Amino acid sequence: MENGMFSIITDKDGNPISKEEFEKMNRESLVLLLKEYIKKMTYLYEEDKLALSYIAYSLLRSFKESEQ
Repeated sequence: MENGMFSIITDKDGNPISKEEFEKMNRESLVLLLKEYIKKMTYLYEEDKLALSYIAYSLLRSFKESEQ
């Protein structure tokens, strides 16, 4: 991933996440970050946002199950 991409990735408080921080995030944190971005996607239809949120939640659940 390009370094420039990391200048637009922020936490839920709007603070930039560095490439190093991003690479250290566990899968749960990455999925939660994705869910926050999905909520912000005002250009998507609501049903698309719901579908993406469901996919993110399903990924999180499968990651947790595989870790057990």
